[in-house]
Amino acid sequence: MKPDGTLELRMSARGPGAIAGEALFILKPDHPRYAGVLEHLGPIEPGSYAQVMPFPPGVF
Repeated sequence: MKPDGTLELRMSARGPGAIAGEALFILKPDHPRYAGVLEHLGPIEPGSYAQVMPFPPGVF
């Protein structure tokens, strides 16, 4: 979480063989999915980091 509350999520996924994917998502506090993503992350303070566990369907 950036000092202004913006969430910056660097995500990756691997599958069988050479399947791989990476993405960077940036969500500002006024984004419609911000609250759900923040709830999924758990307690996090501005300026700190958290490990992102897999999202359940429909959250992100």
